Amino acid sequence: MQKKFITNLGFLLLLNLLIKPFWVLGIGIGVQNTVGPEEYGVYFTMLNFSYLFHIFLDFGINNFQNRNVSQNPTAAGKLLTSLSVVKLVFGVFFVLLVMTVGKYVMHYPPKYLHLLLIIGGNQMLLSIVLFLRANLAGLQFFKVDSLISVLDRLLMIAICGILLWGGVTDIPFQIEWFAYAQGAAYAATIVVALLILLYEAKVKFQRPNFKSLPSIVKKSIPFAMLTLIMTIYYRIDVIMIEELLPDGVKEAGIYAQGYRLPEMASMFSLLFATLLLPMFSKMIAQNQKVIDLMSLSFRLLITPAIIAAVIMSFFSLDIIRIAFNAEFIKSAEVQTVLMYSFIPLASTYVFGTLLTANGDMKTLNLIAFIGLIINVGLNFYLIPYFGIYGAAIATLITQIVVVLLQLGYIGRQFKVFPRWQLVISLALFTGGLYGVSYVIYPFQMDHKLSLGIVTVFGIFWAFAVKLINIKGIYNILKFGD
Repeated sequence: MQKKFITNLGFLLLLNLLIKPFWVLGIGIGVQNTVGPEEYGVYFTMLNFSYLFHIFLDFGINNFQNRNVSQNPTAAGKLLTSLSVVKLVFGVFFVLLVMTVGKYVMHYPPKYLHLLLIIGGNQMLLSIVLFLRANLAGLQFFKVDSLISVLDRLLMIAICGILLWGGVTDIPFQIEWFAYAQGAAYAATIVVALLILLYEAKVKFQRPNFKSLPSIVKKSIPFAMLTLIMTIYYRIDVIMIEELLPDGVKEAGIYAQGYRLPEMASMFSLLFATLLLPMFSKMIAQNQKVIDLMSLSFRLLITPAIIAAVIMSFFSLDIIRIAFNAEFIKSAEVQTVLMYSFIPLASTYVFGTLLTANGDMKTLNLIAFIGLIINVGLNFYLIPYFGIYGAAIATLITQIVVVLLQLGYIGRQFKVFPRWQLVISLALFTGGLYGVSYVIYPFQMDHKLSLGIVTVFGIFWAFAVKLINIKGIYNILKFGD
Protein backbone atom coordinates (compact mmCIF):
# COMPACT_ATOMS: atom_id res chain seq x y z
CA MET A 1 0.00 0.00 0.00
CA GLN A 2 2.96 2.34 0.61
CA LYS A 3 3.99 1.93 -3.05
CA LYS A 4 0.46 2.77 -4.20
CA PHE A 5 0.46 5.78 -1.87
CA ILE A 6 3.78 7.16 -3.15
CA THR A 7 3.00 6.67 -6.86
CA ASN A 8 -0.49 8.15 -6.64
CA LEU A 9 0.70 10.96 -4.38
CA GLY A 10 3.39 11.81 -6.92
CA PHE A 11 0.83 12.00 -9.73
CA LEU A 12 -1.58 14.04 -7.57
CA LEU A 13 1.13 16.48 -6.48
CA LEU A 14 2.37 16.90 -10.04
CA LEU A 15 -1.09 17.87 -11.27
CA ASN A 16 -1.67 20.25 -8.38
CA LEU A 17 1.77 21.83 -8.69
CA LEU A 18 0.97 22.56 -12.33
CA ILE A 19 -2.47 24.05 -11.65
CA LYS A 20 -3.05 25.30 -8.10
CA PRO A 21 -0.08 27.66 -7.65
CA PHE A 22 -1.26 29.58 -10.71
CA TRP A 23 -4.80 29.49 -9.33
CA VAL A 24 -3.76 30.90 -5.95
CA LEU A 25 -0.87 33.18 -6.95
CA GLY A 26 -2.25 34.24 -10.32
CA ILE A 27 -6.04 34.25 -10.23
CA GLY A 28 -6.66 34.43 -6.48
CA ILE A 29 -4.20 37.22 -5.78
CA GLY A 30 -5.09 38.87 -9.08
CA VAL A 31 -8.73 39.09 -8.03
CA GLN A 32 -7.81 40.38 -4.56
CA ASN A 33 -5.57 43.10 -5.97
CA THR A 34 -8.11 44.10 -8.63
CA VAL A 35 -11.15 44.47 -6.36
CA GLY A 36 -9.20 45.63 -3.27
CA PRO A 37 -9.10 44.42 0.37
CA GLU A 38 -12.52 45.80 1.36
CA GLU A 39 -14.43 44.34 -1.60
CA TYR A 40 -12.66 41.00 -1.27
CA GLY A 41 -13.27 41.18 2.47
CA VAL A 42 -17.01 41.06 1.78
CA TYR A 43 -16.58 37.93 -0.35
CA PHE A 44 -14.24 36.32 2.19
CA THR A 45 -16.64 37.02 5.05
CA MET A 46 -19.65 35.65 3.16
CA LEU A 47 -17.69 32.56 2.16
CA ASN A 48 -16.67 31.81 5.73
CA PHE A 49 -20.18 32.59 6.99
CA SER A 50 -21.61 29.99 4.61
CA TYR A 51 -19.10 27.42 5.90
CA LEU A 52 -20.63 27.66 9.37
CA PHE A 53 -23.70 25.82 8.05
CA HIS A 54 -21.74 23.19 6.15
CA ILE A 55 -23.15 20.39 8.30
CA PHE A 56 -26.52 20.83 6.58
CA LEU A 57 -24.85 20.62 3.18
CA ASP A 58 -22.80 17.49 3.66
CA PHE A 59 -23.97 15.84 6.90
CA GLY A 60 -20.82 13.73 6.87
CA ILE A 61 -21.98 11.78 3.82
CA ASN A 62 -18.79 12.33 1.79
CA ASN A 63 -16.43 10.85 4.38
CA PHE A 64 -18.95 8.11 5.21
CA GLN A 65 -19.23 7.10 1.54
CA ASN A 66 -15.47 7.26 0.98
CA ARG A 67 -14.78 4.95 3.92
CA ASN A 68 -17.79 2.73 3.13
CA VAL A 69 -16.91 2.21 -0.56
CA SER A 70 -13.24 1.56 0.30
CA GLN A 71 -14.26 -1.31 2.56
CA ASN A 72 -17.17 -2.48 0.37
CA PRO A 73 -16.84 -1.44 -3.33
CA THR A 74 -20.35 -2.62 -4.23
CA ALA A 75 -21.72 0.14 -1.99
CA ALA A 76 -20.96 2.70 -4.71
CA GLY A 77 -23.73 1.45 -7.00
CA LYS A 78 -26.17 0.61 -4.22
CA LEU A 79 -26.02 3.97 -2.47
CA LEU A 80 -25.06 6.46 -5.18
CA THR A 81 -28.60 7.30 -6.30
CA SER A 82 -30.09 7.39 -2.80
CA LEU A 83 -27.31 9.54 -1.41
CA SER A 84 -27.44 11.85 -4.46
CA VAL A 85 -31.08 12.58 -3.67
CA VAL A 86 -30.16 13.25 -0.05
CA LYS A 87 -27.35 15.59 -1.13
CA LEU A 88 -29.73 17.59 -3.33
CA VAL A 89 -32.29 17.94 -0.53
CA PHE A 90 -29.62 18.98 1.95
CA GLY A 91 -28.18 21.40 -0.61
CA VAL A 92 -31.46 23.24 -1.15
CA PHE A 93 -32.05 23.38 2.60
CA PHE A 94 -28.51 24.70 3.11
CA VAL A 95 -28.99 27.60 0.67
CA LEU A 96 -32.35 28.54 2.21
CA LEU A 97 -30.91 28.40 5.73
CA VAL A 98 -27.84 30.47 4.89
CA MET A 99 -29.94 33.16 3.21
CA THR A 100 -32.50 33.23 6.04
CA VAL A 101 -29.91 33.62 8.78
CA GLY A 102 -27.92 36.11 6.71
CA LYS A 103 -30.97 38.33 6.17
CA TYR A 104 -32.94 38.07 9.41
CA VAL A 105 -30.25 37.32 12.01
CA MET A 106 -27.08 38.94 10.67
CA HIS A 107 -29.02 41.69 8.82
CA TYR A 108 -26.63 41.72 5.89
CA PRO A 109 -27.35 44.41 3.26
CA PRO A 110 -28.67 43.44 -0.22
CA LYS A 111 -25.20 43.51 -1.82
CA TYR A 112 -23.94 41.01 0.75
CA LEU A 113 -27.03 38.80 0.34
CA HIS A 114 -26.68 38.72 -3.44
CA LEU A 115 -23.09 37.51 -3.09
CA LEU A 116 -24.08 35.09 -0.34
CA LEU A 117 -26.72 33.52 -2.61
CA ILE A 118 -24.14 32.86 -5.34
CA ILE A 119 -21.65 31.49 -2.81
CA GLY A 120 -24.33 29.26 -1.26
CA GLY A 121 -25.15 27.80 -4.67
CA ASN A 122 -21.46 27.25 -5.33
CA GLN A 123 -21.07 25.44 -2.02
CA MET A 124 -23.92 23.15 -3.00
CA LEU A 125 -22.28 22.34 -6.35
CA LEU A 126 -18.87 21.83 -4.73
CA SER A 127 -20.39 19.43 -2.23
CA ILE A 128 -21.71 17.32 -5.12
CA VAL A 129 -18.27 17.36 -6.76
CA LEU A 130 -16.68 16.14 -3.52
CA PHE A 131 -19.34 13.44 -3.14
CA LEU A 132 -18.65 12.09 -6.63
CA ARG A 133 -14.92 12.22 -5.94
CA ALA A 134 -15.46 10.30 -2.69
CA ASN A 135 -16.97 7.48 -4.73
CA LEU A 136 -14.07 7.49 -7.19
CA ALA A 137 -11.48 7.47 -4.40
CA GLY A 138 -13.35 4.74 -2.53
CA LEU A 139 -13.24 2.62 -5.67
CA GLN A 140 -9.45 3.22 -5.72
CA PHE A 141 -9.62 5.26 -8.95
CA PHE A 142 -6.95 7.57 -7.55
CA LYS A 143 -5.53 8.92 -10.80
CA VAL A 144 -8.98 9.73 -12.18
CA ASP A 145 -9.86 11.40 -8.89
CA SER A 146 -6.64 13.39 -9.16
CA LEU A 147 -7.65 14.69 -12.58
CA ILE A 148 -11.10 15.66 -11.33
CA SER A 149 -9.53 17.42 -8.32
CA VAL A 150 -7.87 20.01 -10.59
CA LEU A 151 -10.50 20.25 -13.34
CA ASP A 152 -12.61 22.90 -11.59
CA ARG A 153 -9.53 25.05 -10.88
CA LEU A 154 -8.36 24.68 -14.48
CA LEU A 155 -11.73 25.88 -15.76
CA MET A 156 -11.77 28.78 -13.30
CA ILE A 157 -8.28 29.82 -14.39
CA ALA A 158 -9.50 29.98 -17.98
CA ILE A 159 -12.70 31.90 -17.18
CA CYS A 160 -11.21 34.35 -14.67
CA GLY A 161 -8.05 34.80 -16.74
CA ILE A 162 -10.13 35.96 -19.70
CA LEU A 163 -12.19 38.30 -17.50
CA LEU A 164 -9.15 39.74 -15.73
CA TRP A 165 -6.69 40.11 -18.59
CA GLY A 166 -8.50 39.21 -21.81
CA GLY A 167 -9.83 42.69 -22.55
CA VAL A 168 -13.31 41.29 -23.27
CA THR A 169 -15.10 44.02 -21.30
CA ASP A 170 -14.58 47.67 -20.39
CA ILE A 171 -16.33 47.16 -17.04
CA PRO A 172 -13.94 46.76 -14.07
CA PHE A 173 -13.76 43.21 -12.71
CA GLN A 174 -16.54 42.54 -10.22
CA ILE A 175 -16.22 40.16 -7.28
CA GLU A 176 -19.54 38.61 -8.36
CA TRP A 177 -17.89 37.50 -11.59
CA PHE A 178 -15.40 35.51 -9.55
CA ALA A 179 -18.26 33.74 -7.78
CA TYR A 180 -20.14 33.05 -11.03
CA ALA A 181 -16.98 31.60 -12.61
CA GLN A 182 -16.68 29.16 -9.71
CA GLY A 183 -20.28 28.02 -10.17
CA ALA A 184 -19.78 27.38 -13.90
CA ALA A 185 -16.60 25.40 -13.25
CA TYR A 186 -18.21 23.25 -10.55
CA ALA A 187 -21.21 22.47 -12.77
CA ALA A 188 -18.96 21.33 -15.64
CA THR A 189 -16.89 19.20 -13.25
CA ILE A 190 -20.04 17.44 -11.98
CA VAL A 191 -20.96 16.43 -15.53
CA VAL A 192 -17.46 15.03 -16.20
CA ALA A 193 -17.32 13.14 -12.89
CA LEU A 194 -20.74 11.58 -13.48
CA LEU A 195 -19.75 10.41 -16.95
CA ILE A 196 -16.58 8.83 -15.56
CA LEU A 197 -18.49 7.00 -12.83
CA LEU A 198 -20.94 5.65 -15.40
CA TYR A 199 -18.61 4.69 -18.24
CA GLU A 200 -15.17 4.24 -16.66
CA ALA A 201 -15.94 2.98 -13.15
CA LYS A 202 -18.97 1.04 -14.48
CA VAL A 203 -21.16 2.22 -11.60
CA LYS A 204 -24.82 1.56 -12.32
CA PHE A 205 -27.46 3.84 -10.93
CA GLN A 206 -30.10 1.92 -9.01
CA ARG A 207 -33.53 3.03 -7.91
CA PRO A 208 -33.32 5.04 -4.70
CA ASN A 209 -33.92 2.91 -1.64
CA PHE A 210 -35.47 5.47 0.66
CA LYS A 211 -36.08 2.88 3.37
CA SER A 212 -32.33 2.64 3.91
CA LEU A 213 -31.83 6.40 4.15
CA PRO A 214 -32.61 6.78 7.89
CA SER A 215 -29.98 4.15 8.66
CA ILE A 216 -27.44 5.85 6.38
CA VAL A 217 -28.13 9.28 7.87
CA LYS A 218 -27.78 7.84 11.38
CA LYS A 219 -24.39 6.34 10.49
CA SER A 220 -23.34 9.68 8.99
CA ILE A 221 -24.15 11.70 12.13
CA PRO A 222 -20.68 11.30 13.75
CA PHE A 223 -19.04 12.41 10.48
CA ALA A 224 -21.51 15.31 10.29
CA MET A 225 -20.72 16.45 13.82
CA LEU A 226 -17.00 16.39 13.08
CA THR A 227 -17.58 18.43 9.92
CA LEU A 228 -19.66 20.97 11.87
CA ILE A 229 -17.22 21.42 14.74
CA MET A 230 -14.10 21.61 12.59
CA THR A 231 -15.73 23.97 10.10
CA ILE A 232 -16.69 26.36 12.89
CA TYR A 233 -13.26 26.54 14.45
CA TYR A 234 -11.58 26.78 11.03
CA ARG A 235 -13.87 29.56 9.79
CA ILE A 236 -15.23 31.43 12.81
CA ASP A 237 -12.20 33.73 13.02
CA VAL A 238 -13.16 35.71 9.90
CA ILE A 239 -16.75 36.16 11.12
CA MET A 240 -15.49 37.31 14.53
CA ILE A 241 -13.03 39.73 12.92
CA GLU A 242 -15.88 41.27 10.94
CA GLU A 243 -18.08 41.53 14.04
CA LEU A 244 -15.55 42.51 16.75
CA LEU A 245 -13.39 45.08 14.97
CA PRO A 246 -14.55 48.61 14.04
CA ASP A 247 -13.52 48.31 10.38
CA GLY A 248 -14.26 44.59 10.32
CA VAL A 249 -14.83 44.06 6.59
CA LYS A 250 -11.56 45.71 5.60
CA GLU A 251 -9.67 43.87 8.37
CA ALA A 252 -11.14 40.59 7.10
CA GLY A 253 -9.79 41.44 3.65
CA ILE A 254 -6.32 42.12 5.07
CA TYR A 255 -6.54 38.84 7.00
CA ALA A 256 -7.42 37.12 3.71
CA GLN A 257 -4.15 38.40 2.21
CA GLY A 258 -2.16 36.77 4.99
CA TYR A 259 -4.33 33.67 4.72
CA ARG A 260 -3.70 33.14 1.01
CA LEU A 261 -0.39 31.22 1.05
CA PRO A 262 -1.19 29.13 4.17
CA GLU A 263 -4.44 28.23 2.41
CA MET A 264 -2.50 27.04 -0.63
CA ALA A 265 -0.29 24.94 1.64
CA SER A 266 -3.39 23.48 3.26
CA MET A 267 -4.71 22.52 -0.17
CA PHE A 268 -1.65 20.34 -0.73
CA SER A 269 -1.99 18.77 2.73
CA LEU A 270 -5.58 17.92 1.92
CA LEU A 271 -4.30 15.89 -1.03
CA PHE A 272 -2.61 13.55 1.46
CA ALA A 273 -5.87 13.08 3.38
CA THR A 274 -7.74 12.43 0.12
CA LEU A 275 -5.44 9.50 -0.63
CA LEU A 276 -4.97 8.29 2.93
CA LEU A 277 -8.62 7.91 3.95
CA PRO A 278 -9.53 5.17 1.42
CA MET A 279 -6.12 3.52 1.88
CA PHE A 280 -6.27 3.49 5.67
CA SER A 281 -9.89 2.29 5.52
CA LYS A 282 -9.05 -0.62 3.21
CA MET A 283 -5.97 -1.61 5.25
CA ILE A 284 -7.91 -1.58 8.53
CA ALA A 285 -10.71 -3.65 6.96
CA GLN A 286 -8.08 -6.20 5.86
CA ASN A 287 -6.30 -6.14 9.25
CA GLN A 288 -3.09 -4.71 7.77
CA LYS A 289 -0.66 -2.58 9.78
CA VAL A 290 -1.11 1.12 9.12
CA ILE A 291 1.73 2.55 11.21
CA ASP A 292 4.36 2.45 8.43
CA LEU A 293 2.06 4.33 6.03
CA MET A 294 1.20 6.82 8.79
CA SER A 295 4.89 7.45 9.50
CA LEU A 296 5.79 7.80 5.82
CA SER A 297 2.97 10.26 5.08
CA PHE A 298 3.75 12.30 8.22
CA ARG A 299 7.41 12.67 7.28
CA LEU A 300 6.59 13.62 3.69
CA LEU A 301 4.09 16.23 4.86
CA ILE A 302 5.89 17.73 7.86
CA THR A 303 9.06 18.42 5.84
CA PRO A 304 7.60 21.06 3.47
CA ALA A 305 5.47 22.43 6.32
CA ILE A 306 8.55 23.26 8.39
CA ILE A 307 10.37 24.65 5.36
CA ALA A 308 7.43 26.97 4.62
CA ALA A 309 7.17 28.13 8.25
CA VAL A 310 10.88 28.94 8.51
CA ILE A 311 10.79 30.82 5.20
CA MET A 312 7.90 32.93 6.49
CA SER A 313 9.87 33.76 9.66
CA PHE A 314 12.40 35.65 7.55
CA PHE A 315 10.78 36.51 4.22
CA SER A 316 7.04 36.95 4.91
CA LEU A 317 7.05 40.73 4.40
CA ASP A 318 9.04 40.39 1.17
CA ILE A 319 6.56 37.81 -0.16
CA ILE A 320 3.55 39.97 0.76
CA ARG A 321 5.09 42.99 -1.00
CA ILE A 322 5.53 40.93 -4.16
CA ALA A 323 1.99 39.54 -4.10
CA PHE A 324 -0.24 42.39 -2.90
CA ASN A 325 -0.70 46.13 -3.30
CA ALA A 326 -1.52 47.27 0.25
CA GLU A 327 -1.41 46.59 4.01
CA PHE A 328 1.92 44.78 3.86
CA ILE A 329 2.96 44.66 7.52
CA LYS A 330 -0.37 43.44 8.94
CA SER A 331 -0.72 40.80 6.26
CA ALA A 332 2.86 39.62 6.74
CA GLU A 333 2.40 39.20 10.50
CA VAL A 334 -0.74 37.15 9.98
CA GLN A 335 0.87 35.09 7.22
CA THR A 336 3.83 34.13 9.43
CA VAL A 337 1.68 32.93 12.33
CA LEU A 338 -0.76 31.08 10.08
CA MET A 339 2.09 29.31 8.33
CA TYR A 340 3.34 28.10 11.72
CA SER A 341 -0.17 26.87 12.48
CA PHE A 342 0.07 24.91 9.25
CA ILE A 343 2.65 22.57 10.86
CA PRO A 344 0.17 21.07 13.38
CA LEU A 345 -2.65 21.37 10.84
CA ALA A 346 -0.68 19.29 8.33
CA SER A 347 -0.12 16.67 11.02
CA THR A 348 -3.86 16.44 11.70
CA TYR A 349 -4.42 15.59 8.03
CA VAL A 350 -2.49 12.38 8.75
CA PHE A 351 -3.51 11.56 12.33
CA GLY A 352 -7.12 12.71 12.01
CA THR A 353 -7.54 10.76 8.77
CA LEU A 354 -6.24 7.59 10.45
CA LEU A 355 -8.72 7.99 13.31
CA THR A 356 -11.54 8.61 10.82
CA ALA A 357 -10.67 5.45 8.90
CA ASN A 358 -10.53 3.53 12.17
CA GLY A 359 -14.02 4.70 13.10
CA ASP A 360 -12.91 6.63 16.21
CA MET A 361 -15.47 9.34 15.56
CA LYS A 362 -16.45 9.87 19.20
CA THR A 363 -12.85 10.67 20.11
CA LEU A 364 -12.35 12.88 17.07
CA ASN A 365 -15.50 14.83 17.86
CA LEU A 366 -14.44 15.31 21.48
CA ILE A 367 -11.00 16.57 20.43
CA ALA A 368 -12.54 18.86 17.80
CA PHE A 369 -15.01 20.24 20.37
CA ILE A 370 -12.16 21.03 22.75
CA GLY A 371 -10.44 22.82 19.86
CA LEU A 372 -13.63 24.77 19.13
CA ILE A 373 -14.00 25.99 22.72
CA ILE A 374 -10.35 27.05 22.85
CA ASN A 375 -10.52 28.79 19.47
CA VAL A 376 -13.71 30.76 20.11
CA GLY A 377 -12.59 31.73 23.61
CA LEU A 378 -9.18 32.91 22.43
CA ASN A 379 -10.69 34.85 19.52
CA PHE A 380 -13.11 36.66 21.83
CA TYR A 381 -10.18 37.64 24.06
CA LEU A 382 -7.41 38.31 21.52
CA ILE A 383 -9.18 39.97 18.56
CA PRO A 384 -10.31 43.13 20.48
CA TYR A 385 -6.75 43.60 21.83
CA PHE A 386 -4.54 42.43 18.98
CA GLY A 387 -6.85 42.57 15.94
CA ILE A 388 -6.29 40.10 13.13
CA TYR A 389 -2.91 39.10 14.59
CA GLY A 390 -4.80 37.83 17.65
CA ALA A 391 -7.02 35.68 15.43
CA ALA A 392 -3.93 34.11 13.87
CA ILE A 393 -2.46 33.38 17.33
CA ALA A 394 -5.76 31.75 18.36
CA THR A 395 -5.57 29.50 15.30
CA LEU A 396 -1.98 28.48 16.09
CA ILE A 397 -2.74 27.57 19.72
CA THR A 398 -5.86 25.64 18.72
CA GLN A 399 -4.06 23.57 16.10
CA ILE A 400 -1.25 22.67 18.52
CA VAL A 401 -3.71 21.46 21.17
CA VAL A 402 -5.73 19.42 18.65
CA VAL A 403 -2.73 17.62 17.12
CA LEU A 404 -1.28 16.79 20.57
CA LEU A 405 -4.59 15.27 21.66
CA GLN A 406 -4.85 13.25 18.44
CA LEU A 407 -1.27 12.04 18.75
CA GLY A 408 -1.83 11.01 22.37
CA TYR A 409 -4.90 8.98 21.48
CA ILE A 410 -3.17 7.28 18.54
CA GLY A 411 -0.33 6.30 20.85
CA ARG A 412 -2.75 4.66 23.26
CA GLN A 413 -4.96 3.10 20.57
CA PHE A 414 -2.26 1.75 18.26
CA LYS A 415 0.46 1.29 20.90
CA VAL A 416 2.90 3.49 19.01
CA PHE A 417 4.75 6.57 20.22
CA PRO A 418 7.21 9.01 18.59
CA ARG A 419 10.70 7.57 18.34
CA TRP A 420 13.66 9.52 19.64
CA GLN A 421 15.28 9.26 16.21
CA LEU A 422 12.33 11.13 14.70
CA VAL A 423 12.37 13.81 17.40
CA ILE A 424 16.12 14.34 16.93
CA SER A 425 15.72 14.47 13.14
CA LEU A 426 12.98 17.09 13.44
CA ALA A 427 15.10 19.18 15.82
CA LEU A 428 18.19 19.00 13.59
CA PHE A 429 16.13 19.72 10.48
CA THR A 430 14.43 22.79 11.98
CA GLY A 431 17.64 24.11 13.53
CA GLY A 432 19.56 23.73 10.25
CA LEU A 433 16.88 25.61 8.32
CA TYR A 434 16.87 28.46 10.84
CA GLY A 435 20.66 28.62 10.72
CA VAL A 436 20.86 28.88 6.94
CA SER A 437 18.02 31.45 6.79
CA TYR A 438 19.66 33.52 9.54
CA VAL A 439 22.98 33.56 7.66
CA ILE A 440 21.66 34.52 4.20
CA TYR A 441 18.94 37.01 5.27
CA PRO A 442 21.29 39.95 6.06
CA PHE A 443 22.82 39.78 2.57
CA GLN A 444 19.60 41.29 1.13
CA MET A 445 19.96 39.25 -2.06
CA ASP A 446 17.16 38.76 -4.57
CA HIS A 447 14.14 37.33 -2.74
CA LYS A 448 13.61 34.55 -5.26
CA LEU A 449 17.24 33.47 -4.91
CA SER A 450 16.98 33.49 -1.10
CA LEU A 451 13.80 31.44 -1.14
CA GLY A 452 15.34 29.01 -3.62
CA ILE A 453 18.46 28.52 -1.47
CA VAL A 454 16.47 27.81 1.69
CA THR A 455 14.07 25.47 -0.11
CA VAL A 456 16.76 23.46 -1.88
CA PHE A 457 18.83 23.26 1.31
CA GLY A 458 15.73 22.08 3.20
CA ILE A 459 15.12 19.24 0.75
CA PHE A 460 18.69 17.95 0.91
CA TRP A 461 18.91 18.56 4.66
CA ALA A 462 15.78 16.41 5.19
CA PHE A 463 17.60 13.51 3.54
CA ALA A 464 20.82 14.23 5.44
CA VAL A 465 19.20 14.10 8.90
CA LYS A 466 17.14 11.08 7.83
CA LEU A 467 13.82 12.83 8.26
CA ILE A 468 13.05 11.34 4.85
CA ASN A 469 14.72 8.06 3.94
CA ILE A 470 15.31 8.22 0.19
CA LYS A 471 16.65 4.66 0.12
CA GLY A 472 13.52 3.41 1.84
CA ILE A 473 11.29 5.21 -0.67
CA TYR A 474 13.32 3.76 -3.54
CA ASN A 475 12.93 0.25 -2.15
CA ILE A 476 9.18 0.73 -1.77
CA LEU A 477 8.86 1.88 -5.38
CA LYS A 478 11.05 -0.95 -6.66
CA PHE A 479 9.93 -3.89 -4.55
CA GLY A 480 6.57 -2.74 -3.15
CA ASP A 481 5.52 -2.76 0.52
